[in-house]
Amino acid sequence: MRWVEGHHRCLARSCGQQYFARLSQSDLFVFSTKASSETYVFIGSAGLLTDVKGNSFSNTRLDGAQVRIEVTLDTATGFVYETSLGLENKG
Repeated sequence: MRWVEGHHRCLARSCGQQYFARLSQSDLFVFSTKASSETYVFIGSAGLLTDVKGNSFSNTRLDGAQVRIEVTLDTATGFVYETSLGLENKG
């Protein structure tokens, strides 16, 4: 995930091309189950799929889909040791 000017964008690559989708944040949770780790959970929805040339693609499986991104890291080292990405069908 790339942070751009306070907005969230998700980057993907297909057939050598780069595509982006702006993410709208619904929730952000932080869980600490162990003394040395934290899990961040981002929940939001994806916007239009856009390529690096600025072309937008509507009516894809991604635009409008619910997104859940989880990242677990070691708080002492900052090392990310678990990630998860989930997509749900758009409504």
